[in-house]
Amino acid sequence: MNAYLSPQSEKYLNRLDKREKFRKFRIGVLSVLLLGVGFWAWETYLQDHKTFAWDQPVRVAVVAVVEGDKQQQIDWFVQSFLSRAGAPRKNLLEVEAWLQSEYERHTGDNLDIFDLAVRGPVHMKKRPPALPKHEDGFYERWSGIRNFLGYFKEIHKREDLLLGAYDITVFVYFYDETDPVLKATFELFDSVASKRDGMGIVFAPLSRSKLGYTTQVVAHEILHTLGASDKYEGNRSVFPQGYADPQQTPLFPQENCEIMSLGRPISKTEDEYVDSLDECVVGDVTAEEINWVAK
Repeated sequence: MNAYLSPQSEKYLNRLDKREKFRKFRIGVLSVLLLGVGFWAWETYLQDHKTFAWDQPVRVAVVAVVEGDKQQQIDWFVQSFLSRAGAPRKNLLEVEAWLQSEYERHTGDNLDIFDLAVRGPVHMKKRPPALPKHEDGFYERWSGIRNFLGYFKEIHKREDLLLGAYDITVFVYFYDETDPVLKATFELFDSVASKRDGMGIVFAPLSRSKLGYTTQVVAHEILHTLGASDKYEGNRSVFPQGYADPQQTPLFPQENCEIMSLGRPISKTEDEYVDSLDECVVGDVTAEEINWVAK
């Protein structure tokens, strides 16, 4: 038997060797990519399922944003909403006091569990990008949401707000509803929150008559970032989790509003908005979702 390979056989073996090396290289690259995706998926899972232990205060930054160079009296209006002085009525002081009261009602513990800090008003010359539509594709929705959240993340970078020192950041974007263009624009914007990013965005009209509802939405979005889910479908509260007291007899009208439904059922077919946080409660299901009580 000939111990030497022919030139053709040697070329053939070289090609096989190169193919084998390329196959191993490709497997190595794919393994690294899969490992990276796995780490990303695990980190995302942990962020989406994180819960607070409630053994220390949750640090919340509330940042007021206004469009353009607003008049001094408008800045005064926003600052009065942010104020921590005076009575807790239709301002952030009420939000903090209400959250504390609901925590104590569910747990029986009087630990101070929210530490709210205020920033702003911050003046922006351009408006945030619109959120994607429900009918948009996955990529359009994903990129649209990231761009929308990126607008607000840019605010804290530009203003050097050091929001990384907080567990939750809520931006309250005030707009002048007497301007028909602004009113038409921002009434289409839904207030949103991301548990993964620890961020909430509230769109609020510059109106004293709407401040009670604004405080409810701020509390609603804070609870979203803690893991609470919406308790409504369309304009109706979902039974039983969207009812403040699903055991109430008679069932209608409900005495209070469940904060994650933002409506008080007054009949089988109708909900109504309430005027203040005093008429809202954290329901039992919401308390379980945010780890106030055991599931």
